[in-house]
Amino acid sequence: GERVTVRFCRTGTMEQIVTDTLLIGDTCLLRPMVAAQIEEKFDKEGPKVQGEADICSTRVDVKIDDEIGADLGLAEARVLDSVTVNCIVELQDSTTLLRTYRIDVIDPYLDAIYGFEAIDSADNITRFIDTIPGFMMSVDGDLAPITTRDLGLQSIGTLTCDTIDLVNEGVQSISLPNVYIHENIVFSTPQQQFTIRIDPRGGGSQLIVCFEPLVADTSIVLSDTIELYQGCLVRKIAVFGRGKGLEYVGISRCDVPVDAST
Repeated sequence: GERVTVRFCRTGTMEQIVTDTLLIGDTCLLRPMVAAQIEEKFDKEGPKVQGEADICSTRVDVKIDDEIGADLGLAEARVLDSVTVNCIVELQDSTTLLRTYRIDVIDPYLDAIYGFEAIDSADNITRFIDTIPGFMMSVDGDLAPITTRDLGLQSIGTLTCDTIDLVNEGVQSISLPNVYIHENIVFSTPQQQFTIRIDPRGGGSQLIVCFEPLVADTSIVLSDTIELYQGCLVRKIAVFGRGKGLEYVGISRCDVPVDAST
């Protein structure tokens, strides 16, 4: 009634399908115990690294696996700390064939970078580096989420336009199909300028903003907020200005000085 476990091993030398038989016996008698058909394959591919981000790209779940069945799985998987920027990487689960990690972005407005190196049992190596884009667009040289622009003192009934400089400091392009203006009464953005596309790594463009005051009172500050969206992230530009009356100074047909204002 005694039971013994026997390990049957074979070293493959080429890609092929072979049949082998395990024999058990002594010098007088051999008994076939197992006839096995074995498919021998070389593992020529490194481990696979796949990342899946949430809808707002603030968290990424990364899976590193080596499940092709031609080797004994993962020998090692490590985080490339030298390239990690603006994120926290945590190991969630670890098995022979699979490692799972979670990447949490620290500041969603800045680009985040993470990387891994994985080695399988056949010494195949995979290096994987990826970027989680933020919203690294400077507005008039300022990367703050909220910036301001003063369009000055303008006469009522006149439309005055100015440009705001936009520079993409990130590693991926930025596309602005439109902007949102809260009140959109005295401040506006001409629609013919959209879509605004900005190349990465220092590419620039301009946003045209117009101001037409309806109140001729220099003590009243007129204001609005322009919102620029990239995914779930928003950059805000607070714009303001003041209105003054129209003034006319001239000479009448009777050579009498005339002053008029509204």
